[in-house]
Amino acid sequence: MTSTREIPQSPRSHRRAVATSVVVGTALEWFDMFLYASMASVVFAPVFFPDVDPRVGAVSSLATFAVGYLARPVGAILLGPVADRHGRRTALAITFILMGVGTFLIGTIPGYDVIGIWAPILLVLLRLLQGLGAGAEQGTAFITAYEHAARGKRGIFGSLPALGVNIGLFASSVVVAAITAMPREDLLSWGWRIPFIASGVLVVIGWWVRSHMPESPVYEREVDQKQPRSFGRWIAEMARLCTEHWRGLLTVTLVTVGYNAITYMYKTFGQSYLAEFRQEPAWIGAVGVALAAVVGIVMVPASGWLADRYSVRLTLSLGAGLTVLMAFPYFWFLDSGRTGLVWAGLIIGTGFAAPLIFASFGEFLSRQFPPEVRSTGVSIREIAGAVSGGFVPVWALAIVTASNGTTTWGVSLLFIAAALCVFAALATDHLRAEKTPNTSTSTTKEIVR
Repeated sequence: MTSTREIPQSPRSHRRAVATSVVVGTALEWFDMFLYASMASVVFAPVFFPDVDPRVGAVSSLATFAVGYLARPVGAILLGPVADRHGRRTALAITFILMGVGTFLIGTIPGYDVIGIWAPILLVLLRLLQGLGAGAEQGTAFITAYEHAARGKRGIFGSLPALGVNIGLFASSVVVAAITAMPREDLLSWGWRIPFIASGVLVVIGWWVRSHMPESPVYEREVDQKQPRSFGRWIAEMARLCTEHWRGLLTVTLVTVGYNAITYMYKTFGQSYLAEFRQEPAWIGAVGVALAAVVGIVMVPASGWLADRYSVRLTLSLGAGLTVLMAFPYFWFLDSGRTGLVWAGLIIGTGFAAPLIFASFGEFLSRQFPPEVRSTGVSIREIAGAVSGGFVPVWALAIVTASNGTTTWGVSLLFIAAALCVFAALATDHLRAEKTPNTSTSTTKEIVR
């Protein structure tokens, strides 16, 4: 059965404010995330795990990055409903504080040589705090942009958080490239701490930006904010989500597994592979990711335009297809020993394939659920993301380590499996809502199936 309802459209001034808030806030937040990922790949092993084999230390260091993904489902379950009960703006401000404080404090932890085992323990605890914040941030940012979008612009406006992520990736890569060019002794003793501690200023900026963002008009009109809030009601809402919207949960889970595995194998595993198995200077991988992020900054709005002009399914298919085509050639680029070719491989994967998928998330994820459970439904996908984003890079590195660095075909198969998850999500997508023409300037008509 099909019904229609008039969904309010955000005023142009609100859309500009939301665009700024989403892009700036997401860029700052994911600057913190990618900074940690890069440092885990190239610095944390000798600082926090100096008493083990360097390759084992590299795996242990990446494992601390993966640990943060264990907290992301908890953050999603706790903070996703906050966005549905108390508003998108409130949830986004909370997530920023959690990630920003965690990042700042990481820069203050003494090394293993000073406090021993407490160093990696504190690192893991603060990484868990980061994970709690990240659990609901990304999904809520996509939803906020999607719900403020003008008619016919859900693809490009919904891609704004992905643009912020790529800006954050670029900024963190530039910073990592700069500090990893320092003498190694200075880098390991104090240099790596500079961007973490400096992020304290970014926390204040990001919180102000997020707290002044206009609330979603879809949330204000479609969600009953007067309903009583209780633990029992929360349990009932979660049960309803799983029984009535299971297909939407399956769809967002599949596309999240695929994308997270793809992007973190390209970025996090790729940098670690270059440093540990190809003995490339750390700055080469960092600069390569920075260049890829520049391309991604262009590709994200282009992907959003493609989604609006043709369909979001096309952009997802293009990204997954390119990943399959690059699964084996990617390592030819990384193994070439030529800096230009190494950068080309990172640019194709991180600058083209991943943004084609990620830029589509705003529209693709949001349309799977009605507004009253949208944030909760989208955020719950972090349960699957905890495995794919956090542990697939570790598995990939373990595969190469087990072969003494002589084979990468197992990692190529992981790339293909991840791409197949994206294609599977397209098969289960039930297109809950789509735009229809409307002459009104203040509302847009949404078809709910």
